[in-house]
Amino acid sequence: MLRTYVPRPFLGRIANALAADHPSGSERVLQDPRKGWRELARGPFQERTLAGSHFSMFDEKNAPALADFIRSVASGSRHCGTMS
Repeated sequence: MLRTYVPRPFLGRIANALAADHPSGSERVLQDPRKGWRELARGPFQERTLAGSHFSMFDEKNAPALADFIRSVASGSRHCGTMS
């Protein structure tokens, strides 16, 4: 028997990292301030565009900026690309 996962709304903080060198999806998603997370993201939603592509944004040279962003969201700081 197969089980089907049904995502439920999430009340916690969400950090959405976008790659500067990669387009952000369809026109519909670009117009949504929560980038397609509207139905699930019920808590604070922050995003930041980071240097690199979808893959290279995780490279060693880009890791400090990504870590700073995640740390600021986890601590509740609202100074970096806040979307509510």
